[in-house]
Amino acid sequence: MTLITKKDKTHLISNEIVTVLSQLYGAPLTYRQIASRIKQHSYKNPKDYIPLLEQLVKQQVIQKSGRNKYYKPYTSAEIIGRIDIKKTGEGVVYAEHFPEEIIVESGMQNRALQGDLVKVDILAKKGKRVKGEVVKIIERNKSHYAGKLQVYKDIVFLVTDDRKMHKDIFIIHHSANLKDWHGKKALVKIIDWPDGAKNPIGEVTKILGNPGENDTEMNAIVTEFGFLTDFPENVLAEAESLPEQLSKQDIKQRVDLRKTTTFTIDPLTAKDFDDALSFRIISDDVFEIGIHIADVSHYVKPGTALDEEAFKRGTSVYLVDRTIPMLPPKLSENLCSLIPNADRPAMSALFQMDSGAKVKKVTFHKTIIHSIKRFTYEEAQEVLDQKIPHPLYHELQTLNQIARKLKNKRFNEGSMSFESREFYFELDDKGKPTGIKVKERSDSHFLVEEFMLLANKYVAAHGQKLFENNKYPFVFRFHDQPNEVKLDEFKSFAQKWGYSLKTQSPQQVKKSINDLLHKVKGKPEEGVLSQLAIRTMAKATYTPYQASHFGLGFSTYTHFTSPIRRYPDLMVHRMLFDSLQHKKQETHISEIEAKCKHSSSMEQKASEAERASIKYKQAEWMQQSIGKSFEGIITGVTDWGIFVEINENKCEGLVKLSWLKDDMYDLDEYHMQLVGRYYAKKYALGDPVIVKVKEANPLSRTIDFLMEKNLSSTYHQPKKSKK
Repeated sequence: MTLITKKDKTHLISNEIVTVLSQLYGAPLTYRQIASRIKQHSYKNPKDYIPLLEQLVKQQVIQKSGRNKYYKPYTSAEIIGRIDIKKTGEGVVYAEHFPEEIIVESGMQNRALQGDLVKVDILAKKGKRVKGEVVKIIERNKSHYAGKLQVYKDIVFLVTDDRKMHKDIFIIHHSANLKDWHGKKALVKIIDWPDGAKNPIGEVTKILGNPGENDTEMNAIVTEFGFLTDFPENVLAEAESLPEQLSKQDIKQRVDLRKTTTFTIDPLTAKDFDDALSFRIISDDVFEIGIHIADVSHYVKPGTALDEEAFKRGTSVYLVDRTIPMLPPKLSENLCSLIPNADRPAMSALFQMDSGAKVKKVTFHKTIIHSIKRFTYEEAQEVLDQKIPHPLYHELQTLNQIARKLKNKRFNEGSMSFESREFYFELDDKGKPTGIKVKERSDSHFLVEEFMLLANKYVAAHGQKLFENNKYPFVFRFHDQPNEVKLDEFKSFAQKWGYSLKTQSPQQVKKSINDLLHKVKGKPEEGVLSQLAIRTMAKATYTPYQASHFGLGFSTYTHFTSPIRRYPDLMVHRMLFDSLQHKKQETHISEIEAKCKHSSSMEQKASEAERASIKYKQAEWMQQSIGKSFEGIITGVTDWGIFVEINENKCEGLVKLSWLKDDMYDLDEYHMQLVGRYYAKKYALGDPVIVKVKEANPLSRTIDFLMEKNLSSTYHQPKKSKK
């Protein structure tokens, strides 16, 4: 056996560090992030890497940024990333670890479409302006497109709804009733794009209906963002073949908690009940609180059609009027759903806690549970408020008191508060909006939220130990610190309103933003400052490497509580159970990383689809208000117009710059405002204004406003004309 000396180990780890940073195209990492990526000959304590890193900096092998992060300058001529096609037809490729955007002109895109994963060669680099060429399409962003069919004699094209799809799709057809197709919305699958062809070739897979009809438009939105409304036949068949009852053998292998008081608390319209709570008194001031999560892994096995479809979708999609589930209804609404008065398999986290919310012990088990009550949030709140008597009052009240202490402790330790008013649509039986109401959040919401956060946090801590001790792969939820540039911009903007932010450390950033959000509550600037604070934050993603959650203030975090609607939660369940069984994990960490990236991408697309459905309904709702005036606040300024959000219903629309006739306006990006050339008239982010509704178009999901008055004191400041 060859012994590795201390000098050899130092050399090997130094090479590992350089390899890790070389793969990141210049992106900086902290010493902890670097330590988590070292696979061989690693140090147990991440701080042991610091002397090596500093030595490599001294040798000019790597470099150090101002925020104590390390990076290797980019030298490779080839990158892989997603392409974003702009309105002009120009493409921009974003690689996860590449420091700059790569501009790909329309003639250099090699048939790449919006969102495709592409391989790019760098053609030229001048400063921060990088030009490239797509040399390979690695993965299509989506295969199906929704749009309007156009028929010319026997030639059929689909004009897609996707505004970033700049090519019509030529349709191969065998239909004799082409006249019936003209003008219809359809779902089309791209089947080919031959060399030299100007347009991709597709086939109609489904006629969605007439433009403007609610079902047609909602299904088109789902398709636009890469999701399908229907499940493949083999997936449905597999779901139908699953047994309705657990076998006696499976029950024997589970901890039987059917006699423990268990219940669910969910929205009124919920059909998929992911989570349940149980409560049991152990002694005078010690309680066993169970957080029970649907055991989807019992039914959805790796390698099955169900699993492949769930991974492909990545998440359920929640539109204004419907849910597009990740799993077929047989699972999401029946077998996996923790419905009342039925035995259900669960993955459970059992916490022994006292009334001060101190965790004394936590264990994880596969269980069988029996929920005795399905509360809506409203019902649970009425019980807490003692408006209605209920036998579970004591359990709810004790859980609520503990949840409040958990919440207070969380914020004292650095969690951030981004609670803002949310609205929802009341719809008639045809899906038409009949009203907009504020979503009320009460103690019952916070009760459930705190215990779900607690479960996620402790499961992540379990995963962190596995990863650190045995390099056992796990799935974590990573939320990075805010980008320095965005943070500085937000700091400058807040100062204009009289608020100061301290940004020297992550702790100061969180405390300052929390203090600001508390101070602006109920003030005119609350909406715009809250939204800007959210925009300043980084997007949370999934990763197999142990990572912290900046927004929650947790050193490690994961998603465990929603496996019916999120694929990463299902992955976590499998890994957690394998570890409890001391089963060797066969999946390579690179495969898990690829699944994490896909899940993060699908989560983003689902969020965009939800926003698109909201914008559709907002435009539909505002059609009845054409010609009416509303007070609002400026939420965005661009060189083509002003975005305004109406105060009373949060509907957002655009005042086009060409409609402002009182001056010629230029964009002042630094101060986030439009400034008149000849008069001291300004439209700044956050200004209160009065606008009139000019037009509302659901099909384009747009609302147009006319500016009537700027209520800000900065607007009227006379200045001599330069004419």
